[in-house]
Amino acid sequence: MPKVNKEKKHTHVSDQICLRAAVAVLVAYGREDLASVISATNPQPADVPTIEISSQTLNYNPEFIRSIGFTELVKVLAHEALHVTRDHTSRFYVCIDGFKEMFQRAADLEINTYLESTNIGAPQGIIPGKGEYASFPKHLTAEDYLPVLIKKDAAALEDNRIKPVPNGEQG
Repeated sequence: MPKVNKEKKHTHVSDQICLRAAVAVLVAYGREDLASVISATNPQPADVPTIEISSQTLNYNPEFIRSIGFTELVKVLAHEALHVTRDHTSRFYVCIDGFKEMFQRAADLEINTYLESTNIGAPQGIIPGKGEYASFPKHLTAEDYLPVLIKKDAAALEDNRIKPVPNGEQG
């Protein structure tokens, strides 16, 4: 019989319990729609920076979910579920090559401005009206945020604050 690393298995089980508990909090907030999106996925530890979702899989970085507080995890899961409910995954495919990362930021702006107005709240990061995005209006769609981001990034290119990526490749 092969030797089983019980500690590693326990950690994965603990991650799963934590994710499911966060889903229960979404239900308590009255967001059964978002909870059902997360519940329909198959959470898997993966080599991703934070958490990524598709309609079938929730890939998560175990170190990331252990490094944020439980309240932040609930916000991040609500954020990810909204990518699905707002059909951002399929909307990415119509983006011009080289703009997919920018559309991701635009989608995050759309979602986070919405979440800020709910009892859940937005996760830390890209939020219209705050930090780097202080001049951005609130409550736009990702498609409406895209030209605002293009204009902002074009100004940054002119000021040499960011460098162009050759051939539209992601950096």
